[in-house]
Amino acid sequence: MRRLHSSFREEFRLNTLPKLDQFVCLQLTGRDSLDFAQRLFTRDMKRMQTGEARLSLFLSAEAKPIGLFWLYQKTKEDLGLVLRAQEAPLLREKLELFHFQEDIQFTEFPAFALWEASETMPPEESGRGQLVENALQCQWRSTRFEFRLNHEAKAPEQDRAWELHRIRSLIPRWGDDYDDQTLVLKLGFLELCDDNKGCYAGQEVIERVRTRGGRAPEVLASFESKAELQREMKFLNQDQQPAGRLSKSLCSENRQYFALGFLKTSQLENSRFFLESGESLQLLRHAELRQ
Repeated sequence: MRRLHSSFREEFRLNTLPKLDQFVCLQLTGRDSLDFAQRLFTRDMKRMQTGEARLSLFLSAEAKPIGLFWLYQKTKEDLGLVLRAQEAPLLREKLELFHFQEDIQFTEFPAFALWEASETMPPEESGRGQLVENALQCQWRSTRFEFRLNHEAKAPEQDRAWELHRIRSLIPRWGDDYDDQTLVLKLGFLELCDDNKGCYAGQEVIERVRTRGGRAPEVLASFESKAELQREMKFLNQDQQPAGRLSKSLCSENRQYFALGFLKTSQLENSRFFLESGESLQLLRHAELRQ
């Protein structure tokens, strides 16, 4: 897997990390932290090891995504949720809503997130500067990203990398990618939810996704093109018939453009489509939606 931020090492050596706060960590501490997370999040906390971190969801009872974050376990009484700062207020509000009599405290602080391709920084670098105190290093299961976190650390520009990872992984953002439609995403639960939990965010929700309603007329899909993509673009099949439309989630890297979009279910046998300008659009992957 190629490194998403190839210039980071040089920036680190020069000690020129910009002071940005795109990411925050919401820390959960207290003797009931583990049980609280087990009850609400899509990961089986009892099977997570100390120091492990996994991409996770916080779902409503209707299986709608309220929050997407990286969940790590420092100790059984010290958990962390790392997410974009702009998404943190809603997530914290919902967590407070479900916080009853548990012994748990919420603390928010800036987070430093570094994507590197399954390799660690040299010891002389990883132990320097603002990564010294309370640094946490984890290998992300399945995504194979190294993660480092520190209370005092400053965050480099991460917005584009976050979007690129989200689009390639076919993780929708509620509102941006499928508005307020009452649809259930079938993928995601297989990758972001442990179905052996026995709580509403596990077995029951996954069973609901498998059985609820009929097949939607569209699927959520990710696309790639060398042509510049724009929000809500329409695209055609090889017979020049309407095949779908792009959503609001777009990202570019090295003159390649990536986007989420909606593809007509009847067009799933095709993998190549065309913009109205004639440029090619390649289907990367798709997830079935249930009505």
